[in-house]
This record gives sequence, structure tokens and C-alpha cells, in this order.
Amino acid sequence: MGVILFFVVLGVLIAFHEFGHFLFAKLFGVRVIRFSIGFGPVLLSKKLGETEYALSLIPLGGYVQMWGESLPVETGKETEAESYGPERRFESKPIWQRFVILVAGPVFNLLLAAILFCSAYALYGIPSFSNVVGAVVPGSPAERAGMKAGDEIRFIAIIEEGTEMLPGYRYPTERWEDVKENLQKSRGREMELIIIRNGSPLFFGVKPEKLSVTNAQGKTESYIGIGVSPASPTYDRNPVRGVVHGLRETWKFTELTAAGLWSIVSGKLSAKESVGGPIMIAGAVSEANTNGGFFGVMMISALLSINLFILNLLPIPMLDGGQLPFLLIEKLRGRPVSFETQIKFRVVGLVLLGALMIFAFINDILRVFGG
Repeated sequence: MGVILFFVVLGVLIAFHEFGHFLFAKLFGVRVIRFSIGFGPVLLSKKLGETEYALSLIPLGGYVQMWGESLPVETGKETEAESYGPERRFESKPIWQRFVILVAGPVFNLLLAAILFCSAYALYGIPSFSNVVGAVVPGSPAERAGMKAGDEIRFIAIIEEGTEMLPGYRYPTERWEDVKENLQKSRGREMELIIIRNGSPLFFGVKPEKLSVTNAQGKTESYIGIGVSPASPTYDRNPVRGVVHGLRETWKFTELTAAGLWSIVSGKLSAKESVGGPIMIAGAVSEANTNGGFFGVMMISALLSINLFILNLLPIPMLDGGQLPFLLIEKLRGRPVSFETQIKFRVVGLVLLGALMIFAFINDILRVFGG
């Protein structure tokens, strides 16, 4: 079931991306030869009008082939293409139109992410976690201190070594986000927690430490904390606020994804630990469905769509962003880059993408086998 769901999600993301290219190509009068979900040999196809709609063997991408854009595909008689006139060629269109066609795919992925976020929060509500403890990890600092499920964390105070706690140093916690933020402020230093249990205040001294926790899927995760998790969320089911919150989440996760990618490129994050391939993505989709149902699937799909938006704008030949520099050069020097030069760069891009895919697959396999 998880594998099927993964391919359904991937197919939707690809189809929406390619539809962006397709829509603006049609609007600008470019002849679209083929709209394909997947690469490689065509499994199923149907020609409607001048365009062939296809489902191809390798489901890890797709393409919209426009007349004059790249290497030709099998389209029948040569005279059939010629009968449409040179003005229908991609390369004959103004630079600004070609730019819009190229960026439309990634932008449609961002649009899809916004639609998914807004729809999910409008239909299911905005989840909100209170400051109430839902569970205490066995053997954790919180359990050793005596904390229990149902405790309401009212204040967190960070104790500086060699000093006594002063009331002014206490940080109030009204939501679980406040709890997490204040725990991060401790940076491993001892804390004093003021909680309410059965209407009475209690004081606990707790020192965060590294914890290893096994989740529902049997995967062990490590983090610095005290070993508490929030109670079940409440949901604000206001559609208007849901849409606004969805737009904010789209912006937030776009920023986070871009920052994460830059951290990998600059070496601040380990590529081995951060980069994943189809196996990891399929696992994430399955886990989202198990833990959050359709709401969870919408969330993970939105995040994947944002990733596609950013990745496809990278200046790597074979990606949409890799074709934009050719348009800039054409604009500056008044004539296009030769077809032969573009092909050479695309070969380089193909090699780079192939290497990245192999790296991602190896990472996935190592994760599965604990390497």
C-alpha cells in the first residue's frame, strides 16, 4: 500500500509540474509534441489533437516536449511537424515567453504546495498543541525527575551554573511551541520546570541529555531533550484562518528548504545524512499516511512539491533552471547559444543528475541496512 501511495503522490507532483510547462506553451502558441508522465519507453499513449499524452516506464519524472526545444522524439512523418509553421517552434518565441514556459513547471509545484497546505488546514483545521505533557519517555530525565503525563508545564527556568534561580529568569509556556523553544534555550544546561498537577504547582529540576527513542516504525532517533511529548492537538476549524495559515506554512517551509539546501552545499549539513532518494521518500509518505491519514499525506506531498520547486530551479543543465542561463546569454549577445553547445552542457547535467541519484540510492540502502 505504501509503495502504491508513493507512486500516486509522485505522479500528481510530476503531472502538476509538467502541466505548468504545457499550459503556458499552449498559451504562447508553441506546439507540444508529447506530454509524458515518466521517462523511457512509452507504456500507454493517446493522441488528442496535436499532442500525444503518454505514460512511460520510469516513473521518477516526466517531460513536456515542445517542437524545437530539444532532441526530437518519434512523432510520425517529418512533414507533419513542418506543416505547423516555424512560428510554432519553442525557439522562435520571444525570450520572455520561453522564460515563463520554463519556470512555469517549478512555480506550479509551489502553487500545488500552497493549495495542499491551505486545503488541509481549511478542511481539517489548524493543529494546536497545548503545554500539557502527553507522554514521558521511560528512563528519561523527565521520568527520573518525577514528571507524569497530564502535567501542565507553566514555566521553564534555565539555571546558570553556580547561581541561584531568580523569578525573573522564568520563561512562561502557554503552548508546546513555547516548551520546545525554551528547551532549546537551555543548550543542555539544568532547568527548573514549574508544572501544575491536579491544580497544585510543583517544581522539578531537570537536565537535558541525549536520548534515543524508537518510533512506531521501529526506527531509532536521537535528540537532546528531557523526554516529554505533547498531548493530542486541538484543531481550529476556521476555513479562512486555515487558508491564511496554509500560505504562511508554504512560505515558511520554502525558506527552510532553501536554507537546508544551502547548508548542504556549504558543508554545514552532511549530505550523507540529509540527502535521500525514492526509498526514503516512499517511507516518509507511508509514515505520514500511517500517523496522519489523508491530512498527513497532504502535508508530506506539499513538502515534496516545495522541494521540487527549489530543485528544478537549480542552474543544472537538464533541469528547468539549467536552461535559464542560455536565455540570459542569448539576451546579452543577441543570438542563441548553439545547439551543439547546449547538448554538451545537457550531457554534463545528465551525468551530474545521474551521480546524484546514485548517491541518493546508496544513502537509502545504507539507511535500510543500518550502514
